[in-house]
Amino acid sequence: YLETPQLIFHHTDYRSNPKLHTQSFNLVLSLSAGLISRDCQQYIAPQGYLLANNSHHDASLAYVDPIFALVGVFPNTVHYIDDSTTIHRYFHTTKNVPVTQDMVFDNLQRPPSKARYKLKYKAALYLFQIKHQQITRA
Repeated sequence: YLETPQLIFHHTDYRSNPKLHTQSFNLVLSLSAGLISRDCQQYIAPQGYLLANNSHHDASLAYVDPIFALVGVFPNTVHYIDDSTTIHRYFHTTKNVPVTQDMVFDNLQRPPSKARYKLKYKAALYLFQIKHQQITRA
């Protein structure tokens, strides 16, 4: 960016605040905050980013959502991987099966420690980008 980044934090309920404008944020963070990928995707600008952990299955939910594309993984807080073959392995189960939407929805019904479909590899953070065509949620 040529201009200085502007950081704005909103202490509000994102599910019911009419002051938040759709497609107005270039980056949304979901760090142990629930299902931000689903509840706040309307606020992410086209080509904007979602940075999420998977403590509430939010990264898994974003992974199976067609509006998001996985573009990178932080296996820890220091390293970043953007190789497309490598990053998609983070969403394979311990039986080496790619995660599906049904698996994620099944896991959403239980705490992460009791997940039926456990991931083979875990990362600290996952970076997703909104695809060109944004899907409107009803």
